[in-house]
Amino acid sequence: MITSQQQKVLDFILEFREQKGMPPTIAEMQKHLGFSSPKGVSDHLTALEKKGYIVREKHKSRAITVRGAGGLSDPGRSPFEAVFSPRSIAVIGASQKEGSVGYSIFSNILQGSFTGRIYPVNLHTASILGVKCFKNIKDIPGPIDLAVIIVRAAGVPEVVRECARKSVKGIVIVSAGFKESGAEGAKLELQIKKYAAKHKIALIGPNCLGIINTDPRIQLNASFSRAMPKAEPTAFISQSGALCTAILDYARGIGVGFSKFISIGNKAGANEVNMIEMLGRDPLTRVILMYVEDFVDAKGLIETARAITGEQEIKKPILAIKSGRTEAGARAA
Repeated sequence: MITSQQQKVLDFILEFREQKGMPPTIAEMQKHLGFSSPKGVSDHLTALEKKGYIVREKHKSRAITVRGAGGLSDPGRSPFEAVFSPRSIAVIGASQKEGSVGYSIFSNILQGSFTGRIYPVNLHTASILGVKCFKNIKDIPGPIDLAVIIVRAAGVPEVVRECARKSVKGIVIVSAGFKESGAEGAKLELQIKKYAAKHKIALIGPNCLGIINTDPRIQLNASFSRAMPKAEPTAFISQSGALCTAILDYARGIGVGFSKFISIGNKAGANEVNMIEMLGRDPLTRVILMYVEDFVDAKGLIETARAITGEQEIKKPILAIKSGRTEAGARAA
């Protein structure tokens, strides 16, 4: 979500461009919107860009593109919509070996009654669970909204490049072996982060459990969890994959369901701010639960949470637990 002041800036950009045929400069926004300094305008533009509402080119005073105007996505929709509401999914690294991660995730999507098309990708397998396998994502006919990537870490950057060439809109990287494993893994993670950002691919992970969307129009279980939770209006976000597994098992045991279940892993792309912003607009979510080990953008989190819990028309409570608040906890996290 965005604050009322950020909405005011966004509306002015759209109105100015409609009237003048070009976006306004910071000086023009300062003058017409009554800001006391250029920094006030710049701070709001930076926040809007971080939240995916605008795109700016550096060193060009009028180079502001509003998402949803001029060919980009609707500013009222999340750039992560392709991840949570895909019409087609490629599972890259799907496997026919029972018990493997590649088998579990492909099986969970297929047998969880996903309403779109699903394509397994594996160089060495003709079919998995009766579904034709493709050797490469480029061989799949038609567009792919979401790619779930389950290959060794060293191979992930090239797979992300192949996804970009296929114009994939979103990726979930389940694979581990990135910054959590040391310096070499951190280099790999930086590569995929930069490449996904360059090609405007919505990214979740790496090193995550996956995602679940119980919306009956989607029915997506792209996670390790075999059982699809029942659809209820509570969303859960976690940085810890192990906690995700424990929460899903416990919730199933006491009969509790979820609207969305999101493992964000190393947060190379999506972070807690992106996710609560998306859930703030989700009509099927009324409560947001969150477990985090560190904050990527604490100021952005506070602003977004304030908008969701107090400023927007349909207010939603957020319950967040931060680990690592003690010295021992920080070491464990």
